[in-house]
Amino acid sequence: MKSLKIFFIALSAISMVACHKEPADQPAAKAEDMTFEASITAVTGGPAVTFAKNDAITVFDSKSGNKFTTAAGGATASFAGKAVKSDSYSAVYPALENTARYSGKASIVIPSVQTPVEGGVPAGAVAVAVTKDNKLAFKYATGLLKVTVPAEEKIVSVEVVAKGGEALAGEAKLGLDANAAIEIATATPKLLISANALAGTYYLVAAPATLSQGLEITAVDEHSRRATVAKTGNVEAGKTLDLGTLSNLEWSEDVENPNPTAVPAYLYKASFNKADFNLISDGGFENINPDNVFANTVWQFPGDVVRQVVEGHTGNQALKVENPTPGVWFDVAVQTTALHSGVTYKYSAYIQRTTPHMYNGVRTFPDGPLQEINGPATYVEGAGWTLYEHEFVQGDGQQWGDVFVGLWGDEGAYAMLDDVKLVPKDYEYSSIEPATVAAVETFNNKTFSEITSAAKVIVFKGLNDKYVVAFSGLTIDGVTYDNGVALAESADIANGLSIKTLVKSGVTPVPFLELGENEIAIVPNSGFVKDGKLYIHYYAKVGQNPDNADDWTISRAGFVMSEDGGQTWTKCAGEWGPESNFASASIFEKDGKIYMAGSYRGRDLGLFAGFRFARIDASADFTDPTKWEYLNRVTWVASEADVPNLSVSLMGARGEGQLIYNAKWERWMLIYRGHVNGIVYRDAAAVDGDWSCEKLLLADPDGARLYAPSVIDIAANGDLILAASKL
Repeated sequence: MKSLKIFFIALSAISMVACHKEPADQPAAKAEDMTFEASITAVTGGPAVTFAKNDAITVFDSKSGNKFTTAAGGATASFAGKAVKSDSYSAVYPALENTARYSGKASIVIPSVQTPVEGGVPAGAVAVAVTKDNKLAFKYATGLLKVTVPAEEKIVSVEVVAKGGEALAGEAKLGLDANAAIEIATATPKLLISANALAGTYYLVAAPATLSQGLEITAVDEHSRRATVAKTGNVEAGKTLDLGTLSNLEWSEDVENPNPTAVPAYLYKASFNKADFNLISDGGFENINPDNVFANTVWQFPGDVVRQVVEGHTGNQALKVENPTPGVWFDVAVQTTALHSGVTYKYSAYIQRTTPHMYNGVRTFPDGPLQEINGPATYVEGAGWTLYEHEFVQGDGQQWGDVFVGLWGDEGAYAMLDDVKLVPKDYEYSSIEPATVAAVETFNNKTFSEITSAAKVIVFKGLNDKYVVAFSGLTIDGVTYDNGVALAESADIANGLSIKTLVKSGVTPVPFLELGENEIAIVPNSGFVKDGKLYIHYYAKVGQNPDNADDWTISRAGFVMSEDGGQTWTKCAGEWGPESNFASASIFEKDGKIYMAGSYRGRDLGLFAGFRFARIDASADFTDPTKWEYLNRVTWVASEADVPNLSVSLMGARGEGQLIYNAKWERWMLIYRGHVNGIVYRDAAAVDGDWSCEKLLLADPDGARLYAPSVIDIAANGDLILAASKL
């Protein structure tokens, strides 16, 4: 009976649960209009603190963080906003940008580089209040470091370092309770304030820390002299640690950073060997990616054609092409190259084919004849690799040609091609090819100002064995500037280069050119020395195509000049206009002439946006565009306006080239960013002569794309030292 009774009791309980109706979901709590009366306790030993008009705080209810603002400010202030009614609230002053809360903590950042506020608290200080009613009594969770700077010391920056490595700044978690503890996640032991002139009392915000070895305070004056003093003590929440007055300092000059920082650029050394001349780039198809034949090559592949990489006639690779469309003609491989009128050229290629309906050769432009060979008359079934050759004379006014291979759509037919070559007949000069290319050991910054990023960087040999480094878009100690200049030195450039001086006015980098109206960037192209003066060629950027990062709009291009070794710069009067083909330009002087290689604004803007050339007597005013002669591919003319749009000296090129003459090899070289995932060059016996094919000089490092490099040094043995920054 006892067991049966228990059974009925259990059954009854189950029935009650089954029949019980759950209440409907409760509606989410809604935010209500609220007002909090706030006060704040200043940091002990620090400046007085009052709320400002339109100040904001973040109030955390049981659900989320909410922005509250004050209309009046004052020693006490009313903050109004909306929040969910809760049993208690936490608040942070000033308001947080990120109001997410995790395990009762909020994310904050105490900046390492702080904006100096004479007599006031800089950004980064945070105060916390906890309440169960509408009264908020804020107390600071951060501490302050106080330093007094006499005006007569001409100090421009003060850096404070925890010698024991304790965290003074960084990304942190802030406890939203009465303790308001700060837990540093990403830490730095350094704090920095800087201005073109510091004078007065300054406070630096710091995370609370027990300092095992104290603090080291380094002051820098307007002459870049340095002085260091030590201070003991700890950083406590809501308290000020007084670092004293920076007076009667022992200044040191020419102090180098014992821990040099990286420069956002690379140095390379390249050597060369003699090689055969060829106008056709990658004539052996060795650069083509087998998994994507359209990548990593200057060859164009028009038409609906099957293409694949196969074993080569020589080397590792050849190109196999098949036209699958019956009765239709397709060009299956095309490469465009600049040619000279009146010159006899010799074309050759090794071809293996399974159709008589295959043609190849050269089409010459403008209005030139089709110089083709093959077809049914030369077809031998099963002939294997066969050499096909053809000579032709480039006609008057014809400036380029398409080297092509084409197929009619014969079912199952294909062709393979390799070792394509086009050269001037009886060419008198040999070309050069890279022998070794290796990274130079160092390119570092020995100043105490860290260059964390930069866009285009150029380097050139200046005066008194110093090298000039010009930057665009550089960030120094966390502050970004449009452009600036540094001076570097090297005992042996083949072993590296070290920046010794950042050219500054106070703490601000001296620009080589100020931005003009509507301009968004000043970009250096190349630099050189002429008659004891330094020159930089630049362009000014005003826009960028949102659909093509390599298509820009510019306002001007020209030269700036320095007569004091790079300390100050003056814009030269002459400028090239926004549609000039010398927006980006490189200068080289040889045999009484200055030569300039120029390219249209942007990079990779099609075949006819390649490179053009100009020249001027070395004694003339090269800063004046009207004094130059411009090459129209046939002759030198007096104005860039006399050069037709389709008159291009090098085709298939991307912009920003560097022009040099390598005396060892008796070859001009034009070095630029190519289509093969790196830096390429072409070489020629004369600027207005035939230029070789592209040859890979520097492959992109892992995770980087390189700008066209600066040639810093040309050794007697023909070796080059190059500097290249990352795109």
